[in-house]
Amino acid sequence: MFSRPPSRIIVADAEAAELFTIELLRNILIARPGANVLVVGVDGRPLLHSFLTHQALRWGARTDHGLGYWDVVVIGEDAGDNPAVDGDVRTAITLPGARATVAAERQLDLVVGTPTGDVVVVPGTARTIDGTHTLTAEAFGRLRRAEQLARRMPVRAVILSGWNGNDERGASEAAQLLDAWRGPHIPVILDEAARTTAENALWSASLATALGDVRTVRMVASWVSSLRLGLATRSALRTTTVRPRLSIVWGRAHGASWRPAIGGLAHLRRHLRVGRALLADGPGSPEARL
Repeated sequence: MFSRPPSRIIVADAEAAELFTIELLRNILIARPGANVLVVGVDGRPLLHSFLTHQALRWGARTDHGLGYWDVVVIGEDAGDNPAVDGDVRTAITLPGARATVAAERQLDLVVGTPTGDVVVVPGTARTIDGTHTLTAEAFGRLRRAEQLARRMPVRAVILSGWNGNDERGASEAAQLLDAWRGPHIPVILDEAARTTAENALWSASLATALGDVRTVRMVASWVSSLRLGLATRSALRTTTVRPRLSIVWGRAHGASWRPAIGGLAHLRRHLRVGRALLADGPGSPEARL
């Protein structure tokens, strides 16, 4: 059974469906090296087929039917009505034209259509409490702002961004944000790979622009980190026509991370360089280490 309704994500065209699927697969493989990946019915998708054949191994992708679970399953239009998927599925991506669906914790149905609205990004922040990676009050404040935006303006999709820490204890920041979402039912994309503010911006930019015909990426920022996030987002989108925008959240709680904000600003250029190396060459790149 689905844990929540599927996210129906509008892509600009068939090529955008492939590009977005590639970027989401890349993100999942960065977040979860060695992820178990099953792709069915994509013979007519040359970009996706090329990525799976020539690049995915660099990010540690494997296909092992004996594990009893799949981190991600991709269903294409050539999969038929009832593809055989053995085991539990964490994330299922259904390409345009596919007739089958797969029961998963999270399902994304890609649909070619006319897109409207901004892509809104909520970066997570967490600290270790009783040994568990736990969202901070400012992260919840940013989430509440995104919910307000989704109620009063067209939102094409919301990207919830953040990893699960060095010790990998507990759910990722992105997953915790999803569990806490109280806004309207809109498409939700999880970025569980971002470790830094630079990577919040880089990963969100790669996912958002792959959708096609995105005009604005609106980052929700606590005031104390708004300069750093604004600079990172402009850098991430500099080679595109997409407009970066900030929605700044004020208040005492949003100044609590002033020490990491100052340190992160000092290291922003290096973090951007590390993130770009990770996107380009995978976790095995010596330049992709923080």
